[in-house]
Amino acid sequence: MKVAVIHNRDREGVINPFGRVNRERYSQKAVERVAEALEVAGHNVRVIEGNMHVVEELQNFMPRVLAGERLGMVFNMAYGIQGESRYTHVPAMLEMLGIPYVGSGPAAHAIALDKVVSKVVFQQHQLPTPKFWVFDQPEGDSSTVEYPVIVKPKMEAVSHGLTVARDGNALKAGIKRVVDEYQEQALVEAFIPGREFAVGLLGNGDEVEVFPVVEIDLEGDAFGIQTKEDKMQRPRTKVCPAPLTPQQTGEAQRLARACFRAIGCFDFARIDLRMDSEGRFWILELNSMASLGRTGSYVHAAGVAGYSFEALIARILEVASRRYPEHVDAKPPTGEGAVPPLHVRVRSYVRRHSDAATEYLRHMVAMESYVYNVEAVNALGSWLSSRLSHLGFRTHMQPQTEVGSILYCTNHEREANDVLLLGHLDVPQGRRQASPYFEEHGRCYGAGVAYGKGGLAVMLSALHALRSNRKLRNIRCGVLLTTDESVGGKVSREVIRSTAERSSAVLAVSSVMQKGALVTSAAGTAVHEVEATADPGDEAPPVIESLARTLIRFGKSASRGAGTHVVPLSFDGRAFSGKPALTASATVLTRFETQKELDRVTAEYRRITKRARGGVRLRMTELYVRPGLKEGAETKAFFGKLEDIGKELGVSVSKMHRMEASQLAFAPPHVPAVGGFGPNGNPSATNEYIVRDSLIDQADLLSLAIAACER
Repeated sequence: MKVAVIHNRDREGVINPFGRVNRERYSQKAVERVAEALEVAGHNVRVIEGNMHVVEELQNFMPRVLAGERLGMVFNMAYGIQGESRYTHVPAMLEMLGIPYVGSGPAAHAIALDKVVSKVVFQQHQLPTPKFWVFDQPEGDSSTVEYPVIVKPKMEAVSHGLTVARDGNALKAGIKRVVDEYQEQALVEAFIPGREFAVGLLGNGDEVEVFPVVEIDLEGDAFGIQTKEDKMQRPRTKVCPAPLTPQQTGEAQRLARACFRAIGCFDFARIDLRMDSEGRFWILELNSMASLGRTGSYVHAAGVAGYSFEALIARILEVASRRYPEHVDAKPPTGEGAVPPLHVRVRSYVRRHSDAATEYLRHMVAMESYVYNVEAVNALGSWLSSRLSHLGFRTHMQPQTEVGSILYCTNHEREANDVLLLGHLDVPQGRRQASPYFEEHGRCYGAGVAYGKGGLAVMLSALHALRSNRKLRNIRCGVLLTTDESVGGKVSREVIRSTAERSSAVLAVSSVMQKGALVTSAAGTAVHEVEATADPGDEAPPVIESLARTLIRFGKSASRGAGTHVVPLSFDGRAFSGKPALTASATVLTRFETQKELDRVTAEYRRITKRARGGVRLRMTELYVRPGLKEGAETKAFFGKLEDIGKELGVSVSKMHRMEASQLAFAPPHVPAVGGFGPNGNPSATNEYIVRDSLIDQADLLSLAIAACER
């Protein structure tokens, strides 16, 4: 199942800083620990920041049940960024989006976070809670206050702003600190000298499990408290099970269940209590987002109850999933210490090292490897060769003059490959020249990110994941990096054919726009240049208009065939100052499905350009032709394996017929050939981009596709 772990890293990602600032958040290490526990349980995990970009991140990652995909969930660890009732922000948004999630709903979080409201609820349910007063200024009437008291902000956690007041002056100072520093009302609560306890709960309805009671060791000080520093920096010793009589333990657990139900919590929570000198329990507060940190009392008690951390996280997800009508199997893993399956280990590695993929991409975009910039293309090839050498690959270079050197890298010395990975180093010239790398709203932009470099980043991530899991050494893998993709593979086509002939499967790391789609067939393309010229003179014929009419005739001619159409790539006219243009040229791309259609339109183009019209001469030159890719029986059978891999990963894998020609078209028909393993993106946009998270998804898929080729 897909599980998004949402948390808050900082106050970035808001339109404006506004209202109260959240002072509570999980460390990155704690978030990663939860994510890794979910991965051990076999889930496809993505860590997402709970800021204004979260909706787009979820759109890119979360499955859609209406489209036939399996249900996904959010494991909510977001305490909120700013403003009122911050615990409610992410759950309320998830309710709106229709995404199931772990933890209590907005109403329960709002009540639990507001300590005044929750105490009123406790009182209404006849649950014992210390007497309290509420102040919004230090000068308020405090004549009825009974000392000593605890002063704290009414909507904070982790003991923020907590002080003990034994007289009126200390009370005013505590209230002033809360009002000034936290901009909140101050809750003043009767202090209960004695012992302090915490009780964790897990489950829902009649199946709520209450963990063994934890005692916070106050070292015999009846007036001792847990400060923020105690919780965050030097946690006090925890005694579990707490040294209580069976009757006292039962009463503490009863109160915990009653609080959980009174507030309306879901899945997991923790209540804090004090016991006075007469053995009576008093409920201090309920934490509807009990800390899952390693040193927290909730995790400590769960361990005493028999849960490993991984089992605890998996169990929380399981009980949460059962609240939804189409819940999925989210049970904790069985067989303690068992090695997770390869798809779990690969996914865990790729996600943890996702920053490396974007750094690869940033570095490659900085190398302006436009097709005829041979020096830059070769520099990129040298950099990739170095990266592959760390993975055990040796590089065989085929020098070229017009374009960069073709690289063929292998991790073995045999003649044949189990799998050949196919990519390219060059990108087209023109609009991509001034596109530096940057990231925005979950996308990566830059020259070549979708055209080819995103696929190379995916390839490196996939190979690293396999090597980390000691799988790559069992697979005879070849990597072929061409340098003339932008000009139709004029030089590399024979190299691709001969190398693919010696491979059991060919996988291209090209990008696609459609999420979950892999290319098994593609249209062919032919690119022609058409030139129009006229003799100079005072009444020179309209060259540009004549060329434009010619392209219109091309389009009409192509449209008469099935699946055949023309796309103008460039149009250029040159004129002397104050004179009409004497020359003009255009480059056109024709997409076709069959050789018969290509032959027909090419003959039509030649017939059209042979006619001189109004004194304008036309000449057509064929720049290159790339055949279409047909799905053979071997490709169809191999795609079945990829569908099974998709099921393991919990993602939808579908076939796609690509309208752009593919390098795979040069592979022999009997060799399984599939493309689209690069990231999802748009290579044709003015600002081409890829979806950042698809670097992870596609690296997972490519890793397992490579592993499936092992003999």
